[in-house]
Amino acid sequence: MYVFFKAQDSKAFDSAFKEYSREVLKRKTPKPSMLDKLEKFKELISFSDAPAKDRNRGEISL
Repeated sequence: MYVFFKAQDSKAFDSAFKEYSREVLKRKTPKPSMLDKLEKFKELISFSDAPAKDRNRGEISL
């Protein structure tokens, strides 16, 4: 996004820049690292009660 200002518009430029910088700073929240996310998901999976996979499912035993 590009915005062009003339020299007479210095007040408008200042106010627009302040508003833009406020929005940019508001959006920048620290993101958790991928390793932290991975550790959380590992913990969730280890505590889940998911059934074990049955590799013999569908086979007919006589």
